[in-house]
Amino acid sequence: MSPRSVYGTVLAAVLLVACGRHGGQSSAGNAADSVEQQLQEQLQRAAPGSVIAIPLGTHPLRQTLTLRASGVTVRGTGTESSTLSFADAAAGSAGLVVTGNDVRIENLSIEDTRSDGLVISGGRDVSVRGVRVAWNHPAAAAGADGIRAEGVHNLLLEDSAAYSAAGTGIAVSQARNVIVRRCHVEQNSAGIGLANTAAADVSASIATGNGVGLLVTSAAGVAPPGYAVRIFGNRIYKNNLTAAGSAAAAAVPSGVGIALRAVSQVEIFDNDIAYNETANLLVAAGAAAPGFDAYPTAIFVHDNRFAGGGNAPAAEPFKALRAALAGGKQPLPDIVWDGQGAAGAASPGAAPQLCVRNGAAQVLNTDAAHDYHQPLVSALRFRCQLPQLPAVTLAPGARPGS
Repeated sequence: MSPRSVYGTVLAAVLLVACGRHGGQSSAGNAADSVEQQLQEQLQRAAPGSVIAIPLGTHPLRQTLTLRASGVTVRGTGTESSTLSFADAAAGSAGLVVTGNDVRIENLSIEDTRSDGLVISGGRDVSVRGVRVAWNHPAAAAGADGIRAEGVHNLLLEDSAAYSAAGTGIAVSQARNVIVRRCHVEQNSAGIGLANTAAADVSASIATGNGVGLLVTSAAGVAPPGYAVRIFGNRIYKNNLTAAGSAAAAAVPSGVGIALRAVSQVEIFDNDIAYNETANLLVAAGAAAPGFDAYPTAIFVHDNRFAGGGNAPAAEPFKALRAALAGGKQPLPDIVWDGQGAAGAASPGAAPQLCVRNGAAQVLNTDAAHDYHQPLVSALRFRCQLPQLPAVTLAPGARPGS
């Protein structure tokens, strides 16, 4: 299964530090062609140590920009002042595609691509700082992501944003050692997605107005499995966008703040999670497959601030569950778990699937394995503690952390 297909099995804007309109418009005609030609030539000829400057202004482009060299910086003057616009590009065209090692992408906006905005494929030691990807018109292909990074080792994504992606705003798959911090995702099918990613920190970010705020998942046949993920210090609220056309709307319905599927060792703490109408936090098994552990394990939820949520579930069986509990007069609890586990998961010495130390927060076990016949709300049964996970550190000397 390709990294791209991971999101297809599970899930498939306008407010960042820099999200205004842009001054200094590029001239049409020959001037625009000249800027595009110059950028294409600079990217093709780039050598280690090169800095490719994106000039002031909004620059209409008709073809995907591709960087294959290592040790290169692509730098604009700011998200409000250096914009690459692909509104007139051919159908299916991505924005900027990067395949090298030790690459920096900084201080620019990418708008209205016909496919993914910024694509980072493979490589090591990559940083994305101050990058904004947005769609002003619904011209992107279904499932197009804002910032997509796949197969990267040592990845830093910070102070960046994605708005109105038909797919995931910030999508990371098959990666190791990942830091996502101070980012803003809004009006995307999913805000931030981590698929089959090992060792990741997501912090100090805002996810609002998406179908799902933050999704962490694993799929069968893809390495590595998702594990060792910390989600902390974020604001994840009002993610109630109807994800029309999403390939996995049935698997992860809209209205979810954080969704975990088939992952292990996830710590969720010190977040504000509120007003997500299906569930503030959803923990569920993935699709079963031979040799694949589809069940979440060692999920530790503690010291978050929950508010609202669960009051208007977007899909069955959540609607029926709410109707069955207290006659539909109360919202679903803050934490919803499908109750599914591998045989022997509760045996002595096995890691608990879910531990919650979060004040008055309740857990709903939906009893999905038995067609939701005996849902149970409890806090005490899940009151346990797991070791806190270590912070993610990029490799010593790696350029992203410098």
